[in-house]
Amino acid sequence: MTGSSESNEQGCAELSVAETLVQFPQPMGWPEMHRVAIDDDDAYLMRSTVEKVQRALAGVGYSRR
Repeated sequence: MTGSSESNEQGCAELSVAETLVQFPQPMGWPEMHRVAIDDDDAYLMRSTVEKVQRALAGVGYSRR
């Protein structure tokens, strides 16, 4: 493979990861987070982290559908 081909494939993979991260929490709401959390603090931490990732991705042009 050429360097530019590898770079393009890596760019596509990173795009796919970013798009997946943006969409992942959409079907996962508070009940699901709370159900898999160790306790309430863990659930709040998960929700906060997901929101931070979504805001960061939105800041560079990715947003939920």
